[in-house]
Amino acid sequence: MKKSLLPLLLALLCAALLSLPALAAERVEVRFFDEESGRYGPALSMGEIHILLDGEPLVSDVPGLLWQVNGDSRTMAPVRPLAEALGAEVLWLGQTHQVVLRRGEDTLVLTLGSARAAVNGAEVDLPGGVPAVLALADGGERTMVPLRFVAEQLGARVDWDGANAAALVSSAPAVPGVDRPFRVALDAGHGGSAPGTVNEGYAEKDVNLPITLRTAQLLEEEGCEVVLTRADDRDVDLYERCAIANRAEADIFVSIHSNALPGNPDFQGTFTYSYPGSVRGAELARAIQSAVCAAAGSMDRGLCTENFVVLRETHMPAALLETGFMSNHQELMLLVDPAYQEKLARGTARGIMDYLNTLLPQ
Repeated sequence: MKKSLLPLLLALLCAALLSLPALAAERVEVRFFDEESGRYGPALSMGEIHILLDGEPLVSDVPGLLWQVNGDSRTMAPVRPLAEALGAEVLWLGQTHQVVLRRGEDTLVLTLGSARAAVNGAEVDLPGGVPAVLALADGGERTMVPLRFVAEQLGARVDWDGANAAALVSSAPAVPGVDRPFRVALDAGHGGSAPGTVNEGYAEKDVNLPITLRTAQLLEEEGCEVVLTRADDRDVDLYERCAIANRAEADIFVSIHSNALPGNPDFQGTFTYSYPGSVRGAELARAIQSAVCAAAGSMDRGLCTENFVVLRETHMPAALLETGFMSNHQELMLLVDPAYQEKLARGTARGIMDYLNTLLPQ
């Protein structure tokens, strides 16, 4: 590996020292392996996290470790004991510094020092940008990986017991739609001092909100739990929109917008975006695009991928719907018509339910 891990690790340590959590966590000395020098770096003091799998301690010669990154806690776990306890095969590829986890038809690849992982061949960002690392602690040497990300990829659920500095891993998580309702985060684009596109006296924020609120009603009638990033005319930071969905542990995130192309007022139609490389995000986008175009009779402009904040920073499959073009007079008149907004909402809700139903056990 060409780049040294030491700058990243020292930055993470500084963040930890500046914002230590109020936990009953013991401290453990940890040394991280630096690929450039080929040796372990200086000893660092980090919080020790107890990892319980189905109520039993995870047996490992290196304990769970707590990192604080920009105020966000990340628990690191020894990958082999964790993955094997969850029924996955673990392979180490020394030449590429990668650990490969296989369970059934699913494959997860993590690379030491990289903030990205490959899930069934699709690259995704690791939460908080925290990479897999090789660590030496309590006399043991282990590859450490982000606990929640890896556990959830292997079908487990992770809860947090702050009083005891413990991560609780359940190998049989509640199944959305079966053991609990599906949880959908809906995001009405723009709002408040951020009007979005404005044309002929109409602001995009005032088109997006009623469509989103009506979609929420329809989903609740289907038995879903709905989390709204805004329910009125207010400006919500893009990263906060993602945080709302992440804190709620939503199953999916859908952002609703209206489009514009001022240089071409004749252009119209519906697009739906997903994050590049997100397989499930693309499936969600496809379901929404198909249902919305069918319900509203809008021109199907197809699927796109883009590095939008709300698609990148959300921890669940995410899609961004562009209902139509406010820069086109005919389509603008439709977008501000409550009857057409109802069609868009029904199509959006139908697409969401079509996708969610694919998640139910067959």
